Amino acid sequence: FIGSGVSGGEEGALWGPSLMPGGDKEAYASLEPIWEAIAAKVDDGSCVTYIGPEGSGHFVKMVHNGTEYGDMQLIAEAYDMMRRCLGMSAGEISDVFVEWNKGLLSSFLVEITGEILKYVDPETNKPLVDFIMDKAGQKGTGLWTSKVALDLGVAIPTIESALAARMMSGLKTQRIEASTTLAGPQDAHYDGDKTAFVAAIHDALYASKICSYAQGMALIKTASDNNHWELNLGEISRIWKGGCIIRAQFLDKIKQAYHRRADLPNLLLDPDFRDAVSSAQTNWRKAVTTAMTLGVPCLAMASSLAYYDSYRSANLPQNLTQAQRDFFGASGDLNKRKLTPALYSLYQQHLLSNGFAMIGFTRTKMDHQAFRNLMTEATKEFAESGIGDPAVWESFSQKLFYVAGDPTDPSAYQELKELLSNLDHEQGTACNRVFYLSTPPELYAPIVKQLGAAGISKASTPDSWVRIIIEKPFGYDLSTAIKLNSEVASVFDENQVYRIDHYLGKETVQNILVFRFANGIFEPIWNRNFIDHVQITAAEAVGAGDRVGYYEASGALRDMIQNHLMQVFSLVAMEPPVSLDANAIRDEKQKVMMAVYPFTHDEVPRFAVRGQYGPGTSNGKPVPGFREEIKSFNAKSKGHQYNEESDAPTYAMVRLMVNNWRWAGVPFFIRSGKRMPKRVSEVAIQFKRVPHLLFKQTKADRIEPNSLVIRVQPDEGITLKFGAKMPGQAMHIREVNMDFQYGQQFGHHSPEAYERLLLDCMLGDPTLFARWDMVEKGWELLGPVLDTWSEEKATFPSYDAGSWGPAEADEFIAHGAPHRRWRKP
Repeated sequence: FIGSGVSGGEEGALWGPSLMPGGDKEAYASLEPIWEAIAAKVDDGSCVTYIGPEGSGHFVKMVHNGTEYGDMQLIAEAYDMMRRCLGMSAGEISDVFVEWNKGLLSSFLVEITGEILKYVDPETNKPLVDFIMDKAGQKGTGLWTSKVALDLGVAIPTIESALAARMMSGLKTQRIEASTTLAGPQDAHYDGDKTAFVAAIHDALYASKICSYAQGMALIKTASDNNHWELNLGEISRIWKGGCIIRAQFLDKIKQAYHRRADLPNLLLDPDFRDAVSSAQTNWRKAVTTAMTLGVPCLAMASSLAYYDSYRSANLPQNLTQAQRDFFGASGDLNKRKLTPALYSLYQQHLLSNGFAMIGFTRTKMDHQAFRNLMTEATKEFAESGIGDPAVWESFSQKLFYVAGDPTDPSAYQELKELLSNLDHEQGTACNRVFYLSTPPELYAPIVKQLGAAGISKASTPDSWVRIIIEKPFGYDLSTAIKLNSEVASVFDENQVYRIDHYLGKETVQNILVFRFANGIFEPIWNRNFIDHVQITAAEAVGAGDRVGYYEASGALRDMIQNHLMQVFSLVAMEPPVSLDANAIRDEKQKVMMAVYPFTHDEVPRFAVRGQYGPGTSNGKPVPGFREEIKSFNAKSKGHQYNEESDAPTYAMVRLMVNNWRWAGVPFFIRSGKRMPKRVSEVAIQFKRVPHLLFKQTKADRIEPNSLVIRVQPDEGITLKFGAKMPGQAMHIREVNMDFQYGQQFGHHSPEAYERLLLDCMLGDPTLFARWDMVEKGWELLGPVLDTWSEEKATFPSYDAGSWGPAEADEFIAHGAPHRRWRKP
């Protein structure tokens, strides 16, 4: 399959367009002579090249159009500055553009601008441009470019400003009214040297144009990195030199920049463009500030200048933004980000009874109303649908209360006990309690002890209940987990304890049970006879950032594998339960954990790999390594200093072997890492190859074995990959996907994991919570890995940020089985 972007308009149809084909490379090879003949021709060849796989050709065409938006707006602003600031006629401005087209700004758009401005209306003998309505439409590609840039986290302010300018132009009636009522410079005129100011506009246009293309190319590079397209940005700029709307002499310089450095993160870092902007910036600033002083809008030029100044700034004011977020608890505060929004969502769905109240308990001094105000702002920011109906929020907020106190102070718990008693009478809470410990782990034991001492850890009536939810991590290793469990068990019974793992609240994880046991076609092949191996992946694109302290102490194995991914593994590998009763399901999960081969310290190199990211690129931007992040944190911190030669693994992989009839000989590869190419969590079931290849003459040996991929996040769903015959006389086979997506199938987003888990706890259903014996077994299995890694010095860093992990992991999975390799989701 080949899909192609085409640019050129009417002239392209006559003389050849710029073509941007993407899709199957072999298919393109058969079409290449035709495309070469059709395409426009420039000094270094036809304006066509194989862009890359999948829809990359259409993506590049979309960004081409977004860049075109920026180009056109910048030219329009240059025209407006000469018209309004200098009072120049259309004919005079035309002469300027004709002259500019002979130099650095030589391009199709500058050329036709000169022609448009000199065209005279035969009926009035006046410039035709003066009779054209100043309302510009859009066909969608600029909007799409902006949306994709937001999704990928790429700043394209020039292109977005061009889009905004078109939107503003559509408000013609409002603008006419505003022009008579809103204050500002009226008929202001530039009194300085006219020739010098025209030169300043020229430089401003050129520098802004560089920034616009830098943004477009950065967007293409980021999409290429994220999707593994391996696009050649030098070739893309080359094929834009002819046939298309944005064809320009300037593109040859871009081609040369990427030939000098193929991995160039931004055009502004190329020496030629750096020097060009540097020499133009005095005039650039003059043009923009003069226009703004005279009240002439220059959205795109001003945005380009702000982009340049932001990009060259080592320090930006987002430190204050982050400080403000921290002050209001938006960063790292589970209650504000997850718990209160989840409870409010349950309340909106009428899943909470009127006999409900929530009490916040922290050291911070505030009253009930201040707490409600804080939760109002948090819910506005973090709830998926915000506050919604104000009346509903008002009703909910009146059920929020607060106690200020030190979690180790017995008197604070007496105050809490008194408030609970009052709320039983006022709110009708029937003496039922859920205590949620969303605190640092070192406070779990002291809080549990104080709850017991205050006499509020047990049910006070025969029909009431008391439960406690404890967040991860439950211990630091096996010994600390046993100690914590002993302290909890001295106050609460096991059936009161709900060890929460938000992964189990995710719809796709829950769907593993339904997928396996509600469909007769999958369970018969869910075993060693048909499955070659299983890969469970939890990858994050972000680094440790300001959480270097936590990560330096925990590492990837503790952070993700010991809890989240071991739970997912148990659901994939467990035997069918006798019922959907909580203990029946948890018994089977524990049985498969007991069947995992318990490797020793000496065997760790055969069962586990660790890694730590060094400097690299993420979303097309340079990012530091983990140790560099620690150094940066230490330089800013006045408190605790962390080890700048840390051996904390930011990547961990383990191979589990299950010694039972179903899974004998089938390895489960579980990996998690930070600074990977993308954020993704999935379970991939890799089936065995067919026992006999009938289609060797069609290169069937190149076709991958069937696989079933369960996507946990993002884009929750399930994909089955298999081979199918392509249409035609010959026998050609191609891999195809059968895809199920939650959002498309059910028409709405899945509920937040915490909604399901909080409701289950209140209903007394522990199915999706970790039982102590499974937590203990997880620490027991991974203990040798943690001990060995703590004793042996690592050679770090071992993988570049933005890659899929250390080379050792690739060698590990293929050892003894060359056909096995890691998926790149």
